[in-house]
Amino acid sequence: MLFKHLNPLLLIACGFVFATSSCSKVEDLYAPTPSDESSKLLPNGVISDSFNWSTAKAVDIHIAVDDDFEGKYSYKLEVYDSEPDTEGSMLLAAGLAKKGKDLVTKATIPSVLENVFVKQTSPTGLVSYFMVGVNGNTVSTVGAIEKAASVGFKDLNLLASTSSRPTNVVSVVAPAAIPETSIVYDGNVNASNIVPNGVYVILENATVTNASGLTAGNKLYVKGTWDLSAGNVVIPAGVEIVIMPGGQLKNAAGNKITLSAGAKLTNFGGVTTQSVNTYGLKIDGTLEIVGGTFTNNEKAKINSLDVKSNGIVINNDRMTIGTASFVDSRLDVFCNMTVTTKLFVDGSVIYVARGVNLTVLNANAKGATFELDEAAVFRADGHVEFEHSSKRVNSVVGKGSSKKKALASMKKVTAKSKNGKRGVDYRGNLNVACDEHDTNGRYNTNYYCGPQVKKHDRCDDFKIIVEEGCNGGGSVPNVPNPPVEPPPLTIVELSPYTYSFEDNWPTTKRDYDMNDFVVVVQIVKYQNAENKVEKVVIKNKVISVGASKNLAAAIQLEKVAVSDIKDVDYTDGSVVGAVLPLGSSGLEQGQSKPVLTIVDDAHAAFGVLAPTFVSTKNNAYQPFETEVVVEFNSPISNFCYDDINPFITYYDNVKQGNRYEVHMVGSAGTDKIKSRSNLEHQGLASELDATDMFKTLFNEPFAVRTPGEFVYPNETQNIKVAYPNFINWVISGGTTHQDWFLN
Repeated sequence: MLFKHLNPLLLIACGFVFATSSCSKVEDLYAPTPSDESSKLLPNGVISDSFNWSTAKAVDIHIAVDDDFEGKYSYKLEVYDSEPDTEGSMLLAAGLAKKGKDLVTKATIPSVLENVFVKQTSPTGLVSYFMVGVNGNTVSTVGAIEKAASVGFKDLNLLASTSSRPTNVVSVVAPAAIPETSIVYDGNVNASNIVPNGVYVILENATVTNASGLTAGNKLYVKGTWDLSAGNVVIPAGVEIVIMPGGQLKNAAGNKITLSAGAKLTNFGGVTTQSVNTYGLKIDGTLEIVGGTFTNNEKAKINSLDVKSNGIVINNDRMTIGTASFVDSRLDVFCNMTVTTKLFVDGSVIYVARGVNLTVLNANAKGATFELDEAAVFRADGHVEFEHSSKRVNSVVGKGSSKKKALASMKKVTAKSKNGKRGVDYRGNLNVACDEHDTNGRYNTNYYCGPQVKKHDRCDDFKIIVEEGCNGGGSVPNVPNPPVEPPPLTIVELSPYTYSFEDNWPTTKRDYDMNDFVVVVQIVKYQNAENKVEKVVIKNKVISVGASKNLAAAIQLEKVAVSDIKDVDYTDGSVVGAVLPLGSSGLEQGQSKPVLTIVDDAHAAFGVLAPTFVSTKNNAYQPFETEVVVEFNSPISNFCYDDINPFITYYDNVKQGNRYEVHMVGSAGTDKIKSRSNLEHQGLASELDATDMFKTLFNEPFAVRTPGEFVYPNETQNIKVAYPNFINWVISGGTTHQDWFLN
């Protein structure tokens, strides 16, 4: 049983119930009177009557799959509370699904969860993960609508142009002819003799080595070579540069060409033959774009590209860049583009068109948006760092169809959160393949969103297709195995929950150390190919008996009828049947609902006599473990923790025909519990809530259910002392500090 690596968050998420407690242990340790205000759990506060002491809830789960095999084969689905296959993740439900047969089931989940995580294994063995939002009491991918990321004022500016972007590279051709009025430009003109709004040309076979004189409104056609290697050059605002076929613009290492705001640079230049490859744009230094626009329509090579202040780069042909930086700017990639060293993106939008590849070695993103169209690929062969930014959360968005998802393939990802904000979101129709990706937080800080996003643990899960042209590439799943029908998920081991009790019901003598009886319960379901439950094994692990009373423990089944049960088998028959008599089927006799025994005498099960306190902390005692096997006459639709109602009862009272039981708030006692009318007759009901026998007049509980293996407080240590945030959770009525058990 998986009792290690339990996240305390799960420890409480399913519910809360207290039982009258260890005041019965030793009177001189702690013996408050009913009138003693210190006996209340919250002496100076008011516990809302509506507070149900539960941090978990039952949800309906309905999950469909993107079926690539038209319903011929089934997919295996496993639902977890957090990132699957990581330490502390806990299984909530599982089953098979395919086209026309969704996974429909129920589960008990922590109330704090905003999302659950699904591990999907395809008929070919390809493993992926996706996340589904929790909407009230429903977890469903049917008609799922992704939450749009909130965008700031600047974001709207950057994203405004995206709706008009073509999904494919459009046919871009160079001007057929240069205007006849063009003036020959040799770089020696100056502001005094430049023609306003004049059109200039660097003639074919000519080489110009400076850039003086150009001013707003000028347009320069480069048919020859414009070699700006002598130093740094600024292209003024409003100037338009067009590199014609055969022409070239270049500079030297260490030098910079700056394109000012409103200036435009368009490249049609270069010559490519079998023997010659001359780049029309060959920047050995830096091309800086400060609010200008650079459009590349032929092969280009740039050592350093620095784009800022609403600058725009549009790439329509192969381009190779050493380092690229985009700050509050935009890049449209309509043809395969490679950044050989590092891509830095800050507050900018990177768009990759249909079937196009953007390949980088390393990348750093702060408030970046990567928009990947149908079958587009963002590939990082090294390390991608997503850092939180006040501008917006980094996001990688697949904009294509579910059948041709975009791909983000990244060797290693670090997603740095800040102040509870995520480092990165993945959204839309997107495959995310990553060999190493940190979890970017748990629960409220998940790093991928929406059932459309499929996350893969290996970059090798996909083949990346690079076409010679600019389109038709993309990715395909790298699946070596033929599809097969998987076997049924016969055994589904749900993550355990702990039930902790106070034993003094119905009086107020409690110390709320929640260790009078503590049992870890795990449900194991045996399912058929239709995801129906044929039998269950309920594993019980008793880890504390901190009471002087002789206690018995049992489980009442709330949603299964006695007639549904074929047989009940106990792995240790020596600890059942004496105090709670069993019928031939293995159920307690004389009950209208099925009642299963955990143990008749908890102390005796440990081989000790009361009033010895039994605690498995620090290996003082080994846990006492037993199992109950319940077989059904015919398969039932589902079985989860909301179907069971564990309780304790007092051995001596049962022997005397005077049965007290301790249940969770909101639960029902068995047919044999001493009724409220009898308690009132004996004057013992005055301290209980008028509508719920299992909480006090102060709305205090008698038992608690927590996910995982609960670290119960030490003897006589009040739970509000052991867990400081517990009281804040109580005062808020469960709306805040739902993770109190983490501290």
